[in-house]
Amino acid sequence: MEFIGKIHKIMETQQVSATFQKRDIVIESSKTNGDNTYTELITFQFVQDKVSLLDNYQVGQEVQIVFNLKGRKWVSPQNEDKFFNTLQAFVISSVKGEAQSPYPTPPTYQNEADEDMAF
Repeated sequence: MEFIGKIHKIMETQQVSATFQKRDIVIESSKTNGDNTYTELITFQFVQDKVSLLDNYQVGQEVQIVFNLKGRKWVSPQNEDKFFNTLQAFVISSVKGEAQSPYPTPPTYQNEADEDMAF
């Protein structure tokens, strides 16, 4: 899934455990319906090695976020089932720039002969 908006806030990286870190970013999006404008503030979470993707961004920049919707169940001490959702992001790009992705860029081919040489 994708979402476009302006960066409202970038949180500091949190070291949750010895093997897990996360970093949240809040994206602002405004929708106009007639004379009314509605502003939404949506929190996305980057985890593990993806937290560093936010290092090159600043509040106010317009960005596109690519994310997965994650959900989980937790049972409270009172034995009540609680459910949580997370928007787990893995790509961020400036609307005017290049994507910052943890995945390598696939090769580009100049012509069909070059494509035949790929392994």
